[in-house]
Amino acid sequence: MHIIGTHFQYALRKAWAEKKVSLIRLLQFVGITVILGVAFNSAFQTPDFEKVGIGYVSEDLGEGGATYLEQLSGTAAFQDVAEFTEVESSAAGRSLVQDEELGALLVLGENFTADLDTDGGQATVEVYSEQYSGINYIVVSSVVDGFNNGANASWAIQSLGEQLDASGQSTAIEQQSIDDVREMTGIIYYSVGMLLFLLLFGAEYGSFGISQEYLGAMQSRTHLAPQKTWQMIVGKLSAYSLVTFVQGALFMLITGLALGVPWGDNLPLALLVVFVFGAFAISLGMAIMTVTRDMQKTTTIIQVVLIGFTFLGGGFIAIDLFGAEQISPNFYAREALFAAVFGDGLDVAWRNIGILAALIAGLTGISAIAASKRRTA
Repeated sequence: MHIIGTHFQYALRKAWAEKKVSLIRLLQFVGITVILGVAFNSAFQTPDFEKVGIGYVSEDLGEGGATYLEQLSGTAAFQDVAEFTEVESSAAGRSLVQDEELGALLVLGENFTADLDTDGGQATVEVYSEQYSGINYIVVSSVVDGFNNGANASWAIQSLGEQLDASGQSTAIEQQSIDDVREMTGIIYYSVGMLLFLLLFGAEYGSFGISQEYLGAMQSRTHLAPQKTWQMIVGKLSAYSLVTFVQGALFMLITGLALGVPWGDNLPLALLVVFVFGAFAISLGMAIMTVTRDMQKTTTIIQVVLIGFTFLGGGFIAIDLFGAEQISPNFYAREALFAAVFGDGLDVAWRNIGILAALIAGLTGISAIAASKRRTA
């Protein structure tokens, strides 16, 4: 622990000595965020919209579900705002929603008819949507609400006309569970993208921080020092991860106060993502340095990786890359931060944090192995 602590303190002092450069970079990224957020904000606004594609599927064992969906999809009043499509299964429908081929999916469970008959006339329509825009939510909510209200009113008229003592039974339909509806703005999107880009520069900390022990005058001393390779790596990784975390937290504070970025009620989760992604960047820089054993090559590779990961992760421009974005660790950190900001998909956030932690462990292992070989060379 003493050796780890020594490397930790040394790395912090070195980072503190270069604080001016880090501060300037931080302010530059805040400025870039403002420019991108304002310039591309219109891409996240929908003044006009096409029909919302709504898929539907009934898993109902009775006839009530099929009747409900047939009448809903056949209502002429909804034809101008929604286009209904029957899907084979709930899983197939969700896949189409995720691929943005459908704006939302309506699912009636297998007990839909039974619930209408036995649960006080209450049944549930599940609605799934994963669009950033709130337009889909508004349209689907209005369509389902409007139809349900009309159906309930029709039932009430029939009941009053036939028998008053049946008024205790209702065919009201409870709806709806909307998943992952996000009111995305340009400022929010690019604040997350530039935050990750800023953190990714931590790879420079990792590469320069470990280069002294394996390049130049300190190389021979490092070989003879009574320490384990992993102790040096863990000490420096911990220190520089803390530095990038503070830098990221300051970015969040500045953008929150100056730009009104709502970092959400799940701020601890967002900060955890910032710390883990910063640690990933440090471990990436260390791994590249120990493998190449050349500072010039390392710097070139890091620059390419920074731009490539940020582009694939949608940091520069929000475009559909048809799955290629999943190559970039920025994508997993971005989705985790969006989950924290919007308070949805928290299971995805924790899963992505786990993926990043696994990458950190793998890169740290690579660094330890590569550095050990360097010492015995």
